[in-house]
Amino acid sequence: MKYDKSMNLDPKNKLFYHLPWMFLVFILIVSQSKATKPIGVQPNPIPVNGTFIIPPGFLFAPFPSAACINAANLPTSDSLTALQLAYSPSRGEEPQNIYSGIATSTKSFGFGFGYFGSLGDFKTTNGGFVGLGFKSDSSHYGVSYRNQDLSSSGKADFDLSYVYVDTREGLSYGGVLRSVNTSPQLNLGLGYASSRFFNIEFNVNAPKASNLGHGDFILIGASNFSIAEKMTAHLQGNFHTQTSKLDALVAYNYWISDFADAILQFSSPNVWSFGFSAVF
Repeated sequence: MKYDKSMNLDPKNKLFYHLPWMFLVFILIVSQSKATKPIGVQPNPIPVNGTFIIPPGFLFAPFPSAACINAANLPTSDSLTALQLAYSPSRGEEPQNIYSGIATSTKSFGFGFGYFGSLGDFKTTNGGFVGLGFKSDSSHYGVSYRNQDLSSSGKADFDLSYVYVDTREGLSYGGVLRSVNTSPQLNLGLGYASSRFFNIEFNVNAPKASNLGHGDFILIGASNFSIAEKMTAHLQGNFHTQTSKLDALVAYNYWISDFADAILQFSSPNVWSFGFSAVF
């Protein structure tokens, strides 16, 4: 999915400049609260094509979309299958966007695939992804295929990913080498998970190898956490070193039952997305 400069944060909006401090306050509060819903399984944030902040945090990627974000996360501690459907309305002349993703896994193997598309008055774009993940002891490996426009040739990308999970310390280390068949781009990350109800990660995304000396490094901070018995949240900030811009995202999941939840997401500059997910 291609990064859209229109998603950059308006410097006049001071709310998002205070996001890192809000981020810290939320963490301090929720780390002390009692929660019942496991984070990491629920698919948030929503990777709706064209409105999702690119790139996302990848160490604790939402399970149904892990195949296109970090396929190494497809094997899970519990055998499960999860489905997500999401929609983002049109903004003016911009197209409306839809997304669907499904993944299934065992403790040592995972498989996922999905569709994302932009539906406009003048052009409709259909994209898709598929990924495989494998686990051996504490090491996770993944390989994925992404194509932003299935009707056009030459735009497919293959990614390789790796994550090491230290369960004793709650730490995760990983990297994703994106677009290995075209212009490689390396993403590195460090994350911490407390039980299954809180996690936080910090990522560094390098520019493409063809533009390494002049490209944009992106620093990412993201966290999933429980804020109530039936509600979980996601906060994310992406800082672009080349432009000194900060993109922000807030998403909430409300659990309708033990196996289904509704998703509401807001991302700068003014994009709303809605979704539904189910775990089997």
